[in-house]
Amino acid sequence: MKKVFSFLVLISVLYCGFACSSDETDLSTSGNVSQQITNTVNSGTWKLTRFVHNGSDQTIHFDGYTFVFSENNILAASNGTEELMGSWSALKNSFDDEIDFEIVFSGPEYFIDLADEWHIESRTKNKLELTTVSDDGESSNFLRFEKIIN
Repeated sequence: MKKVFSFLVLISVLYCGFACSSDETDLSTSGNVSQQITNTVNSGTWKLTRFVHNGSDQTIHFDGYTFVFSENNILAASNGTEELMGSWSALKNSFDDEIDFEIVFSGPEYFIDLADEWHIESRTKNKLELTTVSDDGESSNFLRFEKIIN
């Protein structure tokens, strides 16, 4: 009986070792999340594919713009004729231990609307979706960046 029990324990441990291991890593719980986000946005050029502000879709104002998130926290937006400079950061919020993705632009008006401390709703290596409470406090603002893949 003791041998059977020992054998079952061994099989259970081996099974869990193989079944519980994974090649996939949950980016939200491993390592320095802020640095992972920084590495993601620093790689490549991005476009804004959706922006809802105070319940109104404002995406059209960003058609033709590309965004580059530089390592020195400079955010450049360009449409080929106009280049706008802002800043960005991905820092841990001391209140709830979440990462805030902050964007700052000083103009024009529709870029100023992007300025906020955004909550990271979801992220992959090619997409970043952000939310924040709207100015009226009644709804959520939504912002999506997608990496331009050549």
